[in-house]
Amino acid sequence: MTLNVETTPLFGIGIAGNFAGHLNQTGEAKGLSQAVDDEKPQAIFPFFVPSATETYLTVNPYSSRALSLPTQADAKVQMESEVAVIAKIDYQNGQVSTIDPTHMMLLNDATYRNAKVSKLAEKKNWGEASKGIGKESIPLVNGFDSDLSQYRFCSFHRQNQQWYLCCKDASVADYSYFYQPLLNWLVETINFQSDEGALHSILALLEQAGYPQEIVISLGASRYTEQGESHALRSGDELCTLLYDEQQVDFTTLKQAVEKGDLDALSEHALVLYQHC
Repeated sequence: MTLNVETTPLFGIGIAGNFAGHLNQTGEAKGLSQAVDDEKPQAIFPFFVPSATETYLTVNPYSSRALSLPTQADAKVQMESEVAVIAKIDYQNGQVSTIDPTHMMLLNDATYRNAKVSKLAEKKNWGEASKGIGKESIPLVNGFDSDLSQYRFCSFHRQNQQWYLCCKDASVADYSYFYQPLLNWLVETINFQSDEGALHSILALLEQAGYPQEIVISLGASRYTEQGESHALRSGDELCTLLYDEQQVDFTTLKQAVEKGDLDALSEHALVLYQHC
């Protein structure tokens, strides 16, 4: 257990393109100024910034139970279930000097795909309960550089009374950048990403938020399944995301528990983020 981000919301950012192939599946690659390189993450976007000058970023989007869909009838929203970290952040001379992840958890970076906007962040926060956040977390007692490859994550979507795998089961080690290379990239990108095109200056937003000492960083979604790539969320849908230790439980056992709706069995073996639309 750690700080409940739902009720004590933290400055939140996500990474675009940190899983090979996912960004092209979503169609978001065309919104970036540079050609997408599957070998590394592409950019950082904000989804919650206390005291931001852009008011939509100041709305607390976190919910561990519900996902509120946009009011527009033609809105296409897709789930993007990801591993996130809570991290301590230090500054020196007005820039980020170090990032130290302390806990690992789940986040549903739900995205309003067909929103006509100028900034990627506007597709990420359209109001309260537009972002899923887990209540439980895994303390990184041995640090972020310890071997975490046994941890896997996956997500399921229930529509028309049928559960199906939405984002493929993957190891955290399958991220394009993880461990120290990810932290190095985060520090550099936060410090130097410009407010240009679809992107924000993250350093400017940290300044607006009063240089927070703890933040949430969502690391990116794995590739969609074929059905997941084309899905659109509807009122009444159910969403389930899992983060688990493959040394303790296998994917098939968890999948069967999801299909049976046995959340108690799931929570014995995995971190669970369950939401309804």
